[in-house]
Amino acid sequence: MVAAAGNAASADTALRWLTVVVALIGLSIAGNQYRTSHNKLRLDLFEKRYAVYRGLADLFAAVINHRLTEAEIGKFFETTDAKRFLFGEEVERYMETAWKNAEAILHFQQVTDPSKHAGPSMIEKARVDCEIARKWFAEQTPVLSKPFQRYLGFRSILDGTT
Repeated sequence: MVAAAGNAASADTALRWLTVVVALIGLSIAGNQYRTSHNKLRLDLFEKRYAVYRGLADLFAAVINHRLTEAEIGKFFETTDAKRFLFGEEVERYMETAWKNAEAILHFQQVTDPSKHAGPSMIEKARVDCEIARKWFAEQTPVLSKPFQRYLGFRSILDGTT
């Protein structure tokens, strides 16, 4: 009878330890799932931000390679539409400046089309605006990624700081 009581107590203790071990395993699994989902969220955010950056880089390429068209500007808007949700105001302002300068270049291309019958003063104003815009693009090309580094930098992705 004493042996049976000892076996029951021993079995009860073993069952308690087993419960603790199973709970710890479950807690470990839950922690790993949390980290995995958190890292997936950061990766998804990076990919969306990078797509916006690539949209801007494509606009720069179109300007630098003298192949800017209305379709390129449309593509720019399509690929960068989410910018206001993914970045801070400084990136949004930077991209708006890029768009306005691209529009100035495109406007010059359009007014110099002989079928548009633009007057000399309109053509001259468009030419000056185009030169300013091209200069802006030339100056910005080497530092294009700078406004995005805070959001796309490897360290900030790992730390989850943005």
